[in-house]
Amino acid sequence: MNQQVLFELKNDITCFQKDFLGNKPLKVRKTLGQFFTRSIVSDYMASLLDDPKIRTIRILDAGAGTGILTASTALHYLNQGYKTSLSNFRT
Repeated sequence: MNQQVLFELKNDITCFQKDFLGNKPLKVRKTLGQFFTRSIVSDYMASLLDDPKIRTIRILDAGAGTGILTASTALHYLNQGYKTSLSNFRT
């Protein structure tokens, strides 16, 4: 998976979130416990990560959301020159 594919995936996630949020009133989302991290927030959170100084980075997204935090984290490290490998990728 390259940087462009991840960027497109992140855009798809953002579009999904906007569509969902536009179709569900806040009261319903509160009842369901559904809240989504905005792209600008996930990018900021990823920017706070330190350079791990190791060759292999593994990202575990323990959330139950759309994956925006994982996408932002992966893009953050790709922008820093790390390479990707999804050999152990699971959904």
